[in-house]
Amino acid sequence: GAGWGGLASMEVEASSHERAVAAYGCDELAPSLELALCACLAQLKALRGSTEPGDAEVAGIHGESSSPGFASEEKALKLTLSGIIAQLQDVRQVEKTRRRALFLAVTSQLLPLLPAISVLRLAVASSGVRAAVTPGGSGKLLVPHLDSAPVRAQDLRQFVAKIALGSVRSLSLPGAATLQLLAERPDDFAALESLVLPTSCVPSLGSLPAPSLPVLRRLSVESGVCGESGPAASLLKDCCGALWLKEILESRSRTLSVLQIEAFDSELVDQVLEAALQPPGTRQLVFKCCALPDVAVARICNALLEVNARSSTALPPLAVHFEDCELSELAEQRLLAVLEQCDGRCVVSMDGGTTRTSVASDAVEWSPSEEVKEAAPVETLRGDAQTAEPSLSAELLQLRAALAEREARIWQLEQQIAGVQEAPSAPTGSAEGLSDTVSGSVSMAELLTIGLLRLREEGEEAARRRRRQ
Repeated sequence: GAGWGGLASMEVEASSHERAVAAYGCDELAPSLELALCACLAQLKALRGSTEPGDAEVAGIHGESSSPGFASEEKALKLTLSGIIAQLQDVRQVEKTRRRALFLAVTSQLLPLLPAISVLRLAVASSGVRAAVTPGGSGKLLVPHLDSAPVRAQDLRQFVAKIALGSVRSLSLPGAATLQLLAERPDDFAALESLVLPTSCVPSLGSLPAPSLPVLRRLSVESGVCGESGPAASLLKDCCGALWLKEILESRSRTLSVLQIEAFDSELVDQVLEAALQPPGTRQLVFKCCALPDVAVARICNALLEVNARSSTALPPLAVHFEDCELSELAEQRLLAVLEQCDGRCVVSMDGGTTRTSVASDAVEWSPSEEVKEAAPVETLRGDAQTAEPSLSAELLQLRAALAEREARIWQLEQQIAGVQEAPSAPTGSAEGLSDTVSGSVSMAELLTIGLLRLREEGEEAARRRRRQ
């Protein structure tokens, strides 16, 4: 009975080893140890299976094995199996230690990808992880992406006291929390790269001190709520808020990757654009649900021409996207004409939106004098090209002036065509007057078509001359 019990205990021990191996997982073990473990278990099972049950019971009663070499062979296999299991445990411990060290090493690099709640959970995981998310033993947490915070003002102050605001790279909080942080800690965001201003905080921006954000790369201003009917009413009505945004944009020393403006007031958008498009420039402009005036579109067109004229190292490529925006007919035509002059470094896209009818006063925004005045001077080239720069700059300004004059003339001719076509019909019975009116309108349309074709050919010829030079 004791012998059979010993064999049974051995079988239980072997089965426990098998469960241990399955728990470890073959992917966690070294290949050599895995093969040795499987081979040893197979030999032990084969050895026990070769012994007859009756012989094993008799051997258990008399304390002897069924064969002379059974006990010694089984003992050797069990010792080998124990050694392999011990080595596997060491391998598992080493692998666990290595993974922990690797995790602690990359924790600081993973923090910018984690929300604030995940960082707080990491901080309470263990003392080692806590030390990895706190800089230099200061006890303050590194929270690069600050996207959640307490609602109450006092709780927010206590929360902010426990984090290092100098580590915040992205700020995206509700309106009340954003206003409180910008009002109480405006000088602690020198490393901020992304700022989202929600709708509820936009009306109060003018009362806040403008923080200096030298490394700002992304700015999103949600000054209203977009509706299905097109541009929405903006909550930013005073120029103080626009000046606050302008100061932020002027304080940056890096190129702005994205400037997103949503439901912005049409009378204030030009001030923000002026600061965003000046060097070091902006890569992408996104307008959502905005009614853009012609002066703002004219500034965008000038920026597109300037980016196309300068070298790739002077200004970055510019992409402009309009989503559910309202532009005038003349503004859309001007954008198309400017894109024809670009060589692929500028992109303009539209998604939905409406087109308003241009009035006579809109043509003033596209006059040649205004365009030349708004155009920035062309960057001085290095080396031998410095001597040729004045003539190239003058020719560029002349081409821009001619292009603007051509666009203004085309618009005037189109207005004349529309006026002739919408002229009141002659009274009933005067068939001769009606015939004269129709024949005159047809003749004028033909003449205007010829004139438009000639103007387009002259513009293309001027563009080809500039490319050859």
